[in-house]
Amino acid sequence: GIPARLTSPRTLALAAWSSPGTLTAMARTCGAPFIRRACDALRRWRGVPRAELAAVHHIHGRWDPVIPAALVSADHLVPGGGHAIAWTHPGPVADFMRGRCHPS
Repeated sequence: GIPARLTSPRTLALAAWSSPGTLTAMARTCGAPFIRRACDALRRWRGVPRAELAAVHHIHGRWDPVIPAALVSADHLVPGGGHAIAWTHPGPVADFMRGRCHPS
């Protein structure tokens, strides 16, 4: 699962600082009990059953302040990418996925 340090209040505060609009909106919309349950679920998650049946590639932001790149074994690090790279760097993410799905 995801280590408890990644779902701690300190880490969540850092996440809120790094993408304030998204997390603030989530907190206002969902409420603290839901967010606590979601963090607990992340911490307990054991992965996808039978993931070996599909290609899984890990793409990660090089400057992710929530889950630092040094703590992961990503297939590809997006230069300048933070935590929400699918939203902040859609081009590089799409290019990576396109290259993996349709190699030249």
